Amino acid sequence: MNNQNKEDISKNLLAMLPLFKNVFGPPNNLTSYKNISPSHVYTLITLRELGTLSVSEIGRILCVSKPNMTPLINKLIKENLIERTPSISDRRIINISLTSDGRIFLDGITKNMLHNIQSKLSLLSNEDLQLLNESLNDVHCVLAKLISSKSDK
Repeated sequence: MNNQNKEDISKNLLAMLPLFKNVFGPPNNLTSYKNISPSHVYTLITLRELGTLSVSEIGRILCVSKPNMTPLINKLIKENLIERTPSISDRRIINISLTSDGRIFLDGITKNMLHNIQSKLSLLSNEDLQLLNESLNDVHCVLAKLISSKSDK
């Protein structure tokens, strides 16, 4: 693939970010509980999907620097949505996991977000829904390859 194609793909991906946020993003009231920001929700979702992770791993996955991770993690701990546990193999590593309150909170937000997305999707035709579903499956597979190749380094 030539550099122009890579540049076009990069521009298209960058242009999609605000579209996803504007079309499918949660209404402001979904994260107003306990002053939880979208970054906090992304952290909770990451922990739900991948299980217990170190602070550094969460930061790498979410592209958040370690100094910025500290207040984010501290806020979630203060709200009893996550907990710190020392690593058994290396005491220098602190692992982060969801609490039961965190799972309940995330389940409620996820339910509301899914409802919001589904109501917006109801505006599309069956053909558009099928095309969107197939396209998202393809994009998901390709992006997962990028993430796994990044973690192999």
